[in-house]
Amino acid sequence: MPKHLSNIEFKNKITDQLEQARKHCQENQVSQKILDEINALEKMFKDEIEKTKRELSAQLSIYPLRQPSLSPTINQTLKALEKHNLQVMPGSMSTLILGTDADLWEGLEDAYSKAAAQGEVVMILTISNACPKPSD
Repeated sequence: MPKHLSNIEFKNKITDQLEQARKHCQENQVSQKILDEINALEKMFKDEIEKTKRELSAQLSIYPLRQPSLSPTINQTLKALEKHNLQVMPGSMSTLILGTDADLWEGLEDAYSKAAAQGEVVMILTISNACPKPSD
């Protein structure tokens, strides 16, 4: 089964394909109407990307089950989140996470995969687009 592309990989692939199409059109002196359509498609794509940049906050708790030590799983989860351009604020019982829509979902998918690779886990998650960021 092929690995699915992350949002970032998908966006980069689409952007590269649009650039290649534009380049081929310019090299072969294709109609300006076709170039205009490619430019319109690129604008539509970029507008869609902007929508995924909305800020979200999440509160996450991870509970390793039937494991000799809890720390390895919790630490793997936190490391995975930090790789995704997220602000991660661990607490004693839960972790607050701030970031964009796309980064948060990718980070959560990665974090759960890493935690589950350690053994059985329960992850509890609350997500909001309305909660204010905590003051520093």
